[in-house]
Amino acid sequence: MRLWLLPILAGLAGPGLAAPACQQPPAQVPHGEARLSVVVEGSGPPVLMIPSLGRGLADFDVLARDLVAGGHTVIRYEPRWFGPSTGPAEASLDDLAGDARAVAAAACPGEKVTVIGHALGNRIARAMAAADPERIASIILLAAGGQVPIPRDVEEAIGISAAQGELPDEQRLTALQLAFFAPGQDAALWLTGWDPEAARLQASAVRATRSRAWVAAGGVPLLVIQPMRDPVAPLANGTALVGSYQGQAVMVQLDHASHAILPEQPAAVSALVRAWLGGSRDGQGLQHIADERVVQP
Repeated sequence: MRLWLLPILAGLAGPGLAAPACQQPPAQVPHGEARLSVVVEGSGPPVLMIPSLGRGLADFDVLARDLVAGGHTVIRYEPRWFGPSTGPAEASLDDLAGDARAVAAAACPGEKVTVIGHALGNRIARAMAAADPERIASIILLAAGGQVPIPRDVEEAIGISAAQGELPDEQRLTALQLAFFAPGQDAALWLTGWDPEAARLQASAVRATRSRAWVAAGGVPLLVIQPMRDPVAPLANGTALVGSYQGQAVMVQLDHASHAILPEQPAAVSALVRAWLGGSRDGQGLQHIADERVVQP
């Protein structure tokens, strides 16, 4: 694993020596009034990761490690309002997508990036591509919703799950199991790692967004990894997405996984992402990889 330090590289890059395509940007990348905390690891083609509602870059620890080992630059950031990242309270999905574009431009100026968006991150990734498709090589969507309404009890469970430090863990554990984890999976894996205020502000940003231009993702290639046990983003979301954008989107179904797809099926997700980054676009072949690597709890 390699982490670039911009000041060191700036000192080493003499006349006639080209700077690397990607680099560790300043600790706080600006986008308007927002300031985003960023980490860049590895070397090779860049991959930007955008986490789920109310959660941070640590959710991608395993996937980031695997991609760095496989020869990729991995760019992760804490979304505005999460951890050290800040921004105005009022925002839209376009503003959050602008944060992601600013991070990618600061880390890998002039380079096309592949974007991985988990849950809420899938909307941000697609909005990012809709605004600037020329900068996006492809998008990988994990647990992509937005097409099918969420049942009220599941929506309530999302809010309870995110209320770390505000509600009892026993209550939150029941909600986490309902909204985020497939039967047999350990919902306690997500008892921590939440910022409830970030979750509320992000949800408000989605509600404030009237345009649906983000859905088409600017026409860039899409891999949709859809959990089969997900009540937040049911399988019908992926089916509708692929049906609407034939030739652009490929869907893979992942069993024994719900909305918390990253901790539930890390090996299968890593295998699928690596195959896609390696150039695989065959839906049947990718589905075979998923079926082979999925772990039954």
